[in-house]
Amino acid sequence: MNMSANGSPQHPEHDVLIEQEDSESSDISFEDLNLSRDLLKGVYNCGYAKPSQIQALAVPRLLRDPPEHLIAQAQSGTGKTAAFSLAILSRIDFDNPSSQAIVLSPTRELARQIVDVIKSLAKFTPASVNKVIPESVPQVGLIEGQILIGTPGKLGDMMKRRRIDVSCVKMLVLDEADCMLEFQGFLQQIEIIKK
Repeated sequence: MNMSANGSPQHPEHDVLIEQEDSESSDISFEDLNLSRDLLKGVYNCGYAKPSQIQALAVPRLLRDPPEHLIAQAQSGTGKTAAFSLAILSRIDFDNPSSQAIVLSPTRELARQIVDVIKSLAKFTPASVNKVIPESVPQVGLIEGQILIGTPGKLGDMMKRRRIDVSCVKMLVLDEADCMLEFQGFLQQIEIIKK
């Protein structure tokens, strides 16, 4: 992320900014989002009927080739977590056990919630998901999972210690990025992880 002279984020021209205020469903179906059959089973198993507006706008953009950077802002409860989770689950190669996506969260509790959402949506897929927060990281060995979710501090520390192999990571999500930018040191940790 580039920063302006006054410290506010600068968004490259290819980024897309989506701001959504309500959680009303859209006029399209989840089938219109071109999700796999296994992901659709997970979506409907979670009780979703139709995509919310933020999901209908964000998921197709996140699945474009080549991939786009995306900045999405919407009220709590509008389905942002499911939107980026569906995109991640659509893009990972299930045959490759390496870590392919990292989701950064400002808090342990939010990281746990994201893990729960992704695991629920991925119920009918072979996706491996792991949380990287202080109380859940084993003392030794490589931390495995095609999708890793954690706080910037713990993920950054595990990367420095070479406990996470990032050679196949192709997706990075900053959930609640505005909150993380408010905390001293988070921006530096995010920059380290991004590199």
